[in-house]
Formats: sequence, C-alpha cells, structure tokens
Amino acid sequence: MNNLIKSIFSLKTDKLLIRLLVVILIPFVLISFFNNPATDDFYLTNLSLKHGLYDVHFWHYNNWSGRYFSNGLLFFSPLYFGDFYFYKIIPIALLLLFVFAVKYFISNIFYSISTSKKWAISSLIIILYFIQVPEVCSAFYWLPAAITYQFGVTLTLLFISFFIKFKITNKYIYLFLSLLFIAFSMGCNEIVTLLNLALIGVYFIYQLWTTKKLDLPLLLLAIFAVVFGSLELFAPGNAARSETMTIVGKHSLFNSIFKSTIHSVLFFLKWLPLLLLFILLYIKKTYKIIQENHYKFLHPKWSFLILISLLFLSLFPSFFIQNNMIADRSLNSIYFYFIISGLYTILCLLNFLKVKYDIEIQFNKSTKTALSLLVIFFTFSDSPITNAYEDLVNGKAYSYNNQMKNRFELIKNSKEKEIIVPALTKKPETIHQDIIMGLTNDLENWKNQDISEYYGKSVTVEPSETEFTE
Repeated sequence: MNNLIKSIFSLKTDKLLIRLLVVILIPFVLISFFNNPATDDFYLTNLSLKHGLYDVHFWHYNNWSGRYFSNGLLFFSPLYFGDFYFYKIIPIALLLLFVFAVKYFISNIFYSISTSKKWAISSLIIILYFIQVPEVCSAFYWLPAAITYQFGVTLTLLFISFFIKFKITNKYIYLFLSLLFIAFSMGCNEIVTLLNLALIGVYFIYQLWTTKKLDLPLLLLAIFAVVFGSLELFAPGNAARSETMTIVGKHSLFNSIFKSTIHSVLFFLKWLPLLLLFILLYIKKTYKIIQENHYKFLHPKWSFLILISLLFLSLFPSFFIQNNMIADRSLNSIYFYFIISGLYTILCLLNFLKVKYDIEIQFNKSTKTALSLLVIFFTFSDSPITNAYEDLVNGKAYSYNNQMKNRFELIKNSKEKEIIVPALTKKPETIHQDIIMGLTNDLENWKNQDISEYYGKSVTVEPSETEFTE
C-alpha cells in the first residue's frame, strides 16, 4: 500500500495502473475458492446425464439453444463427474485468460510501445471493466453465464488479436487461429455473435471503401463469421425456445426501437464519464501513443455513431423478443465492447482536436494528482471490487462456502427422499445472486427441480410454512 501511495504522488501512471490491477485481481482470485454451483449448473449436468455427453449437444441445439460452443463446454461440467472442488478453480482460469486476452490484444494493436506501457493500457481496460461491470457473479463465478458470456468476450479478443498478428507477420498460422477462434466465439451467445458480425462488417466495408481492393484474408474471416454466426442464430433450438415465450408486447417494432434508443443513451451517459477520467489521467502518454502508432482515426461523429449503434444493436433483440431489458449477464459483454469502442471514440476526438484545431489537453502536477486520487476513489467506492474485499474480510464468503458444503453433504448422505435443508444466512454478493441462485420452499420451483433431479431427491429449504426464497 505504501508503494501504491508513492506511485500516486510521484505520478508514475504506468506503475499506478499496474499496481491497481494487482490489488483488484487479488480478491477475485481468492473468493473463487468459496464459489459453489447452483441452478443451471445442475440443469445442464442433468441433461448430460440423461442424454449422454455426445447426444446432449445435438438435443440441446435442436430443442433449446444454438450456443454450440459454450453449451458444449458446460455439458462437461465438473458436476458431471461429481467434482465440486474443480468448479472453484474454473473462475480463476477464466479470470486469468481474460487478463491474458486483453494484454495480448493490446500488445498486437500497440506493438511498437514498451512492455510496461502495454501492461498499463491493459490494466486500464481491466480496471474499467471491474469498476462498472453490471454483475460480477455472472461474469466469472456462475459458470453457465461466465462460459456463455464472459468467455465469449475473451475468445473474441483472441480472434481479433490473431488476425492483427497475421497482418503484421503474414504468417498463416495466425490466420488459422483467427478463423478457429471466430468459430468458437460465435458459438457462445447471440450478443457476441451480433456484435462480431457488426464489427467485422463495418471493418470489411471500411477496408473495401478506402483501399478499393478486396482483402482476401478479411473476406475469408467474414465468411467464417457469417457461416458460424448463422449456425448460432438460426439454430432450431432458438426457434423452439421462442415458441415457449408468451410475453405481452413482444415483437413490437416501434416500442423496441424507442426503448433501445433511450437505454442506449442512458448507458452511454452512465459508462462514458469513467472512461474519460482514466484517459485524462493518462493524457500525455495517450497523445504519444496516438502519434507513434499512426492508426486510422475516424471523424469523431462516425466513431460516436458506431458506439451508439453498438449499444442499440445489443439492446434491441431483447426488447423485440422479450419486451424487456437485457439480463445483466449479457450486459457484462456489452459493457466490455463499450469500453473498447468508447476508448477508441475518445482517441478519435483527441486526434481530431489536435489535427484540426491544434488543441492538446494538458494538466499541471496538482491536477494530475487530483485525477489519480479520483481514480483510486472510484475504484474502491461502492464497486464490485469493494464488495469482493468485503465478502472476504467479513467472513461472509467463508461462512457461505461452509453452509453450501454442509447442504450438499446433507442431501447426498440423507436416506430420506424428501429433504428440507437450512436456509442460507450468509450470501456474499460477489459469488451469490438471489435471482439466479438459492432455493425455495416450493418443490415445483425451477431452482428446486434442478438440484432435486441431480440428487434424485426432493429438496426444499426452510422455512417450509410460508412462501420463501433465499
């Protein structure tokens, strides 16, 4: 902590960001050891046990969901083998893979800058993500959501990184890896699929318009994206699932456009200020990066339009299909795309002001110190980072893990067919969300049915006299 304070007041921004990243990652790694399976973990395992590890993929693709890659991984859950400990390790792997993917992405985009600066920029992006991530439990700890959404973002970063690496080195192994990972990422969820198709489409048109030439590797990438995106979006299971929804107001075009537009603006206003703050802290080196790398910067109005369109495209399907706001687990992915696009938009604005009007933002030492303190304040002020530390320090995560361990042992070892388990008294927000986890006293509730089928016993939770949900 002493070194961190010295970094703030000596204004060594690179070190500040890197040390902040380490401080942020520690609680998220540690709390994984207290994580436990719930609801859809049992549901997907039940399907694997019922249909078999081979046939379950085809059944699910045809009857419920086109997410061929993420579901394929989830069907091999540690629960299938009765291993609850390995379940705790997977979030750590997902977290570290995410950090690696961001760093590899930045290293390929800004390949000419120093390693410390690459780590600083990567740290900035990851810190931004953890400060404002809509729902951290679904991002890394509740595996059905983490594999489906967060891992989809990680795979997207890798496919983009490999394609950039191919462009730099002209080595076809990187083109092959890019094609492989675009196929993986497209099979994770609909949001990632739509956003990837949009980004590849925009880049393809931009390249064709500016160079007047057809980029064959890019064309091949676009074909792969369309083919595997179609496999995900037009899966028979998606249509079958849609038929089960009886939602008032769904498929209303005007209503969906109106709500998507309003919420796009609201999320833009909610998320952008923190991005601006971090860029201002890093402003001097930001100008240097812009100057040294000679990247194509669009006019700010076009980059802004792309950013708003990205939000609109992400939100519209949920309003159109379900007449409802998209789930937080999906919003996690949208927010990360917003970070990357938002930072690019800010760079475009800075570059435009510098080139067009010779305006360059500069701060004195005291202002930089104030910006550093603001970054520290927002990082640890009522954020998922603070919640993670609280869940560890106050013992809530430890107590929750013991209660869950005792619950699973009680269900497994009981000779009774109808079991009432004690209600949870400690529920750490970082690894437990009421809306997707817990049990009820209603045996017909989907949460109870999933775990009951897994153990072959009827499971409810106390108290059993009145309606109750953990």
